[in-house]
Amino acid sequence: MGQTIRLVGRVIGRPVRAEDVEPLTWALAQAGESLSGAEYLEAVALHQLVGRAVGALHAGGVDLILTPTVGEKAPPLGSFDDTGPDPFTALKRSEK
Repeated sequence: MGQTIRLVGRVIGRPVRAEDVEPLTWALAQAGESLSGAEYLEAVALHQLVGRAVGALHAGGVDLILTPTVGEKAPPLGSFDDTGPDPFTALKRSEK
């Protein structure tokens, strides 16, 4: 996310500021900036491992993995508001 924010800054000719994007987008970009190269590569490796595991399922004869779209009744509008003191609250809420 941080790389994307920097790229957008180059396109618009100035650094992107927090007020230019949604609070969660800014928080994710800031969190990404705090990761080391080793942590990034570890995350990429985990992503690839999961991809290979799903690929192996399909290669082993599994044609379809069926999962529920949501595990609960649709939440009311505003449940994922990211404008509060902790923008990650909305993201954590979506993981339930």
